[in-house]
Amino acid sequence: MKVFNPGVFQVKSDNQAAQKQQKQGKADSTSFSRILENASSVEKNVGIKGGSGLEPLGPVDALKPAQKDALAKGEEILGLLDHLARVLESPEMSGSATRSAVEAITSRLDELRLMRDGLDASDPLRQTLNEIGTVSVVEQVKITRGDYG
Repeated sequence: MKVFNPGVFQVKSDNQAAQKQQKQGKADSTSFSRILENASSVEKNVGIKGGSGLEPLGPVDALKPAQKDALAKGEEILGLLDHLARVLESPEMSGSATRSAVEAITSRLDELRLMRDGLDASDPLRQTLNEIGTVSVVEQVKITRGDYG
């Protein structure tokens, strides 16, 4: 009596179907360079600009004064968080330097909160400021708790 392994036959039939699809796909698809050309022509026609990261908020000139102030405060706190990271990474980490960085961040959080509350509820900058505040508070708690050393 001869026993056949049905799994072997299915694998062969799947391979044959896959080969047919690959052959058909080569005939049906366009080249990558053509797709890239189409995408770049659409980009030129629409006028998409890249790079600054402020496109969702609009051009910087179109921002309201409250938005500009809130953005500047957020950037200031991000700079302080970056300074705190450098202090924590330094081998001669001093507790006083860490505490002073945390105090500087904490003192600016109330200002950031007020500026955020002054923005429209639908303003996308509010979410960004919320995230900056959240990261700042988490780092403050970690340092107070002694997580870093």
